[in-house]
Amino acid sequence: MKPLGRILIPALTLLIAVSGLSAKNVVSEVTPPEAGIISADRVNVRARASLVGERVTQLRKGDKVTVLAKVTVAPPRHGEPTDWLKIAMPAAGQTWVHMSFVKEGKVTAKKLNVRAGGSERFSIIGRLAKGDAIKEKRTAGDWIEIEHPAGAHAYVASKFIEIGQAAEEAKQEETTEAKPAEVTETEEPRETPEAKPATEE
Repeated sequence: MKPLGRILIPALTLLIAVSGLSAKNVVSEVTPPEAGIISADRVNVRARASLVGERVTQLRKGDKVTVLAKVTVAPPRHGEPTDWLKIAMPAAGQTWVHMSFVKEGKVTAKKLNVRAGGSERFSIIGRLAKGDAIKEKRTAGDWIEIEHPAGAHAYVASKFIEIGQAAEEAKQEETTEAKPAEVTETEEPRETPEAKPATEE
C-alpha cells in the first residue's frame, strides 16, 4: 500500500495544473462608449466572449454597434479569438427575465438577472435592480421577453469591428459608394414659338 502522502502530492499537482488552465477575462471599459462598424458579413454576436457562448443574433457588414469595453481572454480556448469587444445588445437580440420577480411592470427582487433566452441555461447579459421598470414584449412559460434594458450587452470578436478612426473612414467610404454619380445637365435649345397669323377682323 502506497503512503497517503505519495498519492496526495501528484493529485495536488494535477489540480494546480488544471486550475491554471482556467481562462480569465481582462476587461477595459471604453469611456465614453464608442461607435463601431461591423467589417464583415454574417458576424455572430454571442452572449459570452467565447465561441461556445450562445449566438444571440448576426450582424452584417456596415451595421453600427456601440462598444462598451475591450475584453482579452487569457488564455483563450484552443482555436478561439483572444480579443473581444463588449457591445450594447443589438436590436435583433433578445433579453429575458423570470416573471416571478416582476409585478406590475417593475422588478421586485433586489437583483434580477437578465438572460439571453427564456431559461436559466442562457447566459446572463445584464442585471436589473429592485424598482426598475420593464417593458414586456411577450411571455413564454415562466419567462418574459422585455425591451433591452440599459446595460444589456453581448460580445463580438474584435477583428470584426472597426472603431475610432477606422470606423470613421469606413463610414466615409460607405457614404461615397452610396452616393449617386453627379449628372451634368446640358441646356437644351429652346423652341422658338411659331408666329401666329394676324387675325382678320
